[in-house]
Amino acid sequence: KKMKKDKTYICLLMIRFLFVFLTGYVHPDEYFQSVEIVAGDIFSYKIFLPWEFDPKYPNRSIVIPYITGGIPLFILKAINNIFPVEILSGTTLLYFPKIWMFALSLVADYCVYLILNTYNPPSTVKTGMRLYAGAWPILVFSSKTFSNTAESIILCITLA
Repeated sequence: KKMKKDKTYICLLMIRFLFVFLTGYVHPDEYFQSVEIVAGDIFSYKIFLPWEFDPKYPNRSIVIPYITGGIPLFILKAINNIFPVEILSGTTLLYFPKIWMFALSLVADYCVYLILNTYNPPSTVKTGMRLYAGAWPILVFSSKTFSNTAESIILCITLA
């Protein structure tokens, strides 16, 4: 079933996208336990490696940080190698992973849409999508590079 254009839902998506560019952070881990770790590997930056990721006694997997921060940084590195213009900066390293997470959040939205269409009457799907897209955890956290954000998206894919 095709989703009809819903101005309220689109407006909520635009607000979510704007959250990508807000300064500040919810918790320092969104940078120091995700993007910073993989940026050190990908760009050979000197970083402080948190004890959880110490290769000698790892306490956390590096997989989720590579999903949330590594893939977009690999894309940035490839673009930087292909084009003669230097695009790597603190700004691109800050925002590109957040834009990536916003894009992945749209996958979760689609999965929620599929779930709503499967288990609910068609007349309630639009309301369900609005409630989902307007929920503060989705607006605030879905563009963050937290492991919880990636896990939520993976869960949505699994349930759909």
